[in-house]
Amino acid sequence: MIKQTLYTLFLLALMISCKPSKKDTEIADILASEDQQEVKISGVGVTLSPLAKRKTANWLAYQLLQSKMDGYFKTTKSQALENAMDLANQIKHVSDTIAIKKLDRPDVKTRFNVLRNFALRLDDMLTIPSITDEEVMREVTNILEAYSSLNDKINTIYAIEEYENQLEITSPSALSLKVNKVAISDKKPPPIKKMRRTDKLKKSKHLKKRIPLKRIDLKKN
Repeated sequence: MIKQTLYTLFLLALMISCKPSKKDTEIADILASEDQQEVKISGVGVTLSPLAKRKTANWLAYQLLQSKMDGYFKTTKSQALENAMDLANQIKHVSDTIAIKKLDRPDVKTRFNVLRNFALRLDDMLTIPSITDEEVMREVTNILEAYSSLNDKINTIYAIEEYENQLEITSPSALSLKVNKVAISDKKPPPIKKMRRTDKLKKSKHLKKRIPLKRIDLKKN
């Protein structure tokens, strides 16, 4: 009888210790409800133009960042907070290892820094218990807007480059220079004109006549 009573008490103690606390249950319920409430932050912002995509096709680090950023257009509060630090680290890696010389410039790096700062601010929100969904999603919107600004800058850089290349080819000064070079190379020297006999006679008339020397008679002297 005593053994049975002890066994029953042991089972009750084991069940109480394994039972999740009320706080843990509430956190689990909140996370479950957040996971179900996936929010579409905004429509797709500024993406890379077809020209910029061709120019950056071999920039693998930026392609990976773009893939991670695509997930923030439709996310939950918990997902946004949990992935914020990973996003910030990836942004820093891309900014520190820009593989394209054309884009390794201060104005591009500045936009990377702005994007990373927003990601760090989102990560800080993870430590604030009273943070609201609206505050988190507002910060996610700031991240997406900063990302659009970065893409817009890259698009502008390549658009200006293409315009300058076309201007250099089609400008009047460049065209006239090319035409002049072709004209000079194709121009034949004038033929040497043979002098006819009549021209020789005409030329001889213009020559000065010789004055004959006066003959001196030595006998008279």
